Amino acid sequence: MHIATYVDDLDALLERIKEAGWLPVGQLQHVESGERTHCRFELTSKVG
Repeated sequence: MHIATYVDDLDALLERIKEAGWLPVGQLQHVESGERTHCRFELTSKVG
């Protein structure tokens, strides 16, 4: 399943979901071209 959303503070959200058992899969990605240039995203997966 894939869910995407815009958030005001990605770093704060990643910290919050880590507390609920969601951890990064890979590294933080940066969009370098197109209409979403300068956006960041991270793939996460529920552990446990």
